[in-house]
Amino acid sequence: MTSDSTARCRTIRPPRPSAAGMPTATRRAAALSTLALSAPVLLAACGTSGPAEPAGTITVTATDWSGWRTPSPSPPTSGTASSASTPDGPTEVELPASEGASVDVETLTGELTITVTDVDDDEVELETSQGMSLKGEGGISLTDVPDEFTLAAGETLALSTPTMDAGTTVELTWEQPGATS
Repeated sequence: MTSDSTARCRTIRPPRPSAAGMPTATRRAAALSTLALSAPVLLAACGTSGPAEPAGTITVTATDWSGWRTPSPSPPTSGTASSASTPDGPTEVELPASEGASVDVETLTGELTITVTDVDDDEVELETSQGMSLKGEGGISLTDVPDEFTLAAGETLALSTPTMDAGTTVELTWEQPGATS
């Protein structure tokens, strides 16, 4: 392979069988068997390089909240995802479900980077740049604030900044290609 990201193919030719004294049919059979045996070598020499296709997308929805005012949008600042912010509602961005992909989302407590660290058939592992609280029916925890999370396919993971009077809720949903809702 070369040092750049393009694949270069090199033909590897096996030694030719001796044709002296062989009938034409035998020479053809020998040539075909040699070609069949060398096909995997030829195909391996022409491998492709580059990133793997993402295993779907993770929809990231960030909503600011406060006990004192109505929610306001929190626009993403940068990352490897596209964004679509609305002027008076939550911010939604698409994050490719591929290892190493990340997106930055602005929260009331500062910029939050969400990074995909591993992708399996039925779950994605994520890491956040700041501790986030799992949001459940009983509210949030202000002391148990991990920065690593597992998101199952087709489910929504709700996280919140560990704050009391105002903060940001981040919901993540992973949709796999070909999955039906």
